[in-house]
Formats: sequence, structure tokens, C-alpha cells
Amino acid sequence: MTGLSFLLLILKLISADASFNCLRPNQECLNNGTCLVTGSCSCQPTHEGFDCGLDKAEKGAGGCGSSSPCTVGNSDCYDDGSGMKCYCYSDYYGLKCQEERIQILCTEDHMVIGFNPYNSNNYSGMTYIEGKADSPVCQDKLISGVNASIYIPNNWAGRYLDVEHSSVVCGAITPVRNDTRMEYTRKLVVQYNKDFLTALDERFSITCFLPIANISISNSISKVNTGNINLKTVVREDAIKPVVLYIFADGELVEVNTPIEVGSDLLLYFNIAGEYKSMRILSGEANNMQTNGSRSLRLIENSCIHADAFSVIKKAPYLDTKNDSTLIAFKLTAFKFVGSSSVSFRFSIKVCVSINKADCEPVDCAPGKANGFGRKKRNAPDETTVEGVIKIRNPTLITERGDDGYCTLPDEVIATLIAMAVVIFILMVMSTALLAKSVIRHRRSRSKLSGCSGSVSGKPPQSTSSVH
Repeated sequence: MTGLSFLLLILKLISADASFNCLRPNQECLNNGTCLVTGSCSCQPTHEGFDCGLDKAEKGAGGCGSSSPCTVGNSDCYDDGSGMKCYCYSDYYGLKCQEERIQILCTEDHMVIGFNPYNSNNYSGMTYIEGKADSPVCQDKLISGVNASIYIPNNWAGRYLDVEHSSVVCGAITPVRNDTRMEYTRKLVVQYNKDFLTALDERFSITCFLPIANISISNSISKVNTGNINLKTVVREDAIKPVVLYIFADGELVEVNTPIEVGSDLLLYFNIAGEYKSMRILSGEANNMQTNGSRSLRLIENSCIHADAFSVIKKAPYLDTKNDSTLIAFKLTAFKFVGSSSVSFRFSIKVCVSINKADCEPVDCAPGKANGFGRKKRNAPDETTVEGVIKIRNPTLITERGDDGYCTLPDEVIATLIAMAVVIFILMVMSTALLAKSVIRHRRSRSKLSGCSGSVSGKPPQSTSSVH
């Protein structure tokens, strides 16, 4: 397989503040609120919130006090009479207000930035790499149902930019190196009106940190001003997981919303980078992503193939490249849980540096099981989890119904078969009528021939009586 260097990535999601300002286009105050010169809203006595969008009478109503579904610290729960809902603070979105409006995903050669502005359906601005406003490649794009970038997480909404560190068009980044890490930094401009840039717009300094001599890997986003005046800088950093999971189906990288066939060859790639030298898979399972009627299949347990998984596993985890412990492959056959079109994979992985590399060495598993890439679990502080989701296409002619294990044909197939049966019946009736008509004609023809056979020669018939 070519292009394995493409797989050698490290990913992490991190976010930063995205502000609301009622002076910007399409960021007005709701419910008769007044927009102040400061860009904040002054609300009527009946409402509150950054945009006056929360009815005080509905806040905390219904079941909100005991079973709020909303993310704490990001939102308020309210009930408008149709059930509990979440009022998101200005920096968050999502059904549970679990997502932040500006997010970044860094790899060793890509920087992917997600931006979902307030009132995004009416957003009329543009986001671009500083100095590259005229280049479509360096501008934001709408996140569509079919994922336009393989790096965009499923939970992102709104818009995104996907720029390589080495992009010539958007400006190749010259990394800044110090004793512990390499820093890749870009400036991002969020312009809320396409026609002109104002002090209401935003500029972010986005940095991806990659390790050189230690395990720590992190990303940061710093919000800065659009001009030359130094404003207070907001910096956020977070450690990222060193393991990435890539899923291939029949040799092609699986995209988020593209379903695959049952029985397809699945190849799961686990990759580590940075100062980590090796890894082993501690455990792994697949599940149907259903809250009600949850089902799962254990794939790996104690670094060995679980007995329940032999029907779907083609090859136990193995090093894909000789003498390279940074890439482990795992071969499966695509399968489908009854009643669900999604399969989610989740693996727990132990990662090792040089000093504890022996902890990640593979050993033989118990007799009767396939060899596992690992040994019994030890106390391992450097453990991480990776997840991946695939969509499974329903079989073309047969779909599962219920939990009884029986199968039935889809409605459109049944309708087609009924139509075919009617046509066949009509053809049979027509054929029978034609056959009957032909028989009648044949009998009439024979009857006529019999009636005139005695006078064919012009002589009377001879007597056949006996002489006594």
C-alpha cells in the first residue's frame, strides 16, 4: 500500500472563544431586546441571555431541575411546554450545547479549523487565512452532509478550513523549533461582512505543537485583534492523544457518511507519532450506537482476540511494516447489527516510550486463540482510547425485521413481484384463449373434410356386404 506516510498523523480537537456582538450582521438581540453601543443586549424583564433568547418563565421548568440534558457550564435548561431544551451560551452550539463555535484539529501536516458562527444559517461573512482573502483555497467552506474533508469530525457543523502546513497557495509554514517542540502557527481572520473589515471582526492566532524530545503534544488558539493594538490574548492548550485510527474498506479510506457493504474487507490502522515508540491494543469492541436495545461485540480482551469475534476477524493485529512499531493493522469483515446502520469501534491502547518499550511487546495468547499484539495488562498511565464509526448499507434485496431472526422482502420488491405476477397471469389467460381458438378451428376443418370424402372420385361407394 502506498502513501502510508499519510497515515502518520496525530489528531486532537481543541477550541477557543467565539464572541457574540449585536452590532455585527445577523447577530441581533431577540424578543425586543436593545442592542447597546458596547455590542451587548439589554433585555426585557421577561427574558435574559446574551441575545435575550431565554424566557425566564421557561428557565429550569419541567424536568430541568432533576434530569437536565444540557452540558453544565455551557447552557441553561428550559421547557417551553414541548419538552426540555438547551439554551446555549454564545460560545457553544449543539442539542446539548456540547460543541464550541471555533475548533481546531491538528495533524503533523494539516491544520483543520471549524467555525460555526452564531445564527449560522444567515451568516454572510467569510473566514480566511490572513492575507489570502482572494484565494478560494484559503477560505472557509460549508460542511456538507457528505464530508468534504476526511479530517472533519462527525460532530462539527457550520464551516471549515483545511490547510496543509506546506501549502504554497495559503503560505507554507516555517515551523519554529525549540528544545521540546515544533510550532506551526497561522493567523485566521473572521470577517462578518464580505465587503469590508472592521473592528467588530476577529483575528485568531492558531498554533499546532508537535513534539521533539518529550511526550507532550498540544495545540492552542489565541484570540488577537484585527489591528495593531495589543488586546488581551486568550490562550488555551491541551494534551492530545498520540494514537489515530483510520478505517479502510476494500482498500479505500472510509468517509463519514458513505455506507459500505456487508462483507467488505475492513482494515483498521492504528498509528502513533512523536516520542512514543510502540503500542499494544488492550481491548476493543464494536457496538450499534443505540441507547435503547444496545448491542456490542467484543473484539479484543487482554490484548487477545475474543472468542465471540472469530466470525468477523480475518487477521489479528500485526505490525504493518517490518521493524516499525508505530503502525498496527487489524483486518475484519464488515458486519451489521440488526436494526442499526452504524457500527462504532472503540479500542483501549497502551503506548510506550523508549524507557518502557518492553511493556508494549507482543506475546502469544492462550491456546486456541489467535496471537495478540500485547500481553497481560499492567499498571499503565500512558493509556488512551480511539474510536471510529462506519455506516453499513442495507442488503439490496433483503432487510432485517425485528429481533426474531427472520427476513422479509422490502415493500418495493413485493410490489414489483405482484406486478410481475399480474402480467404473467394475463399472459397465461391470453395464451389459453389463443390455444382454445386454434383447437376449435382445427376441429371445424377436420369436420368439413370428413363430410365430402365419399364423392371425391365422382363414383358411388362400393357395397361391402358379404355374399351368401
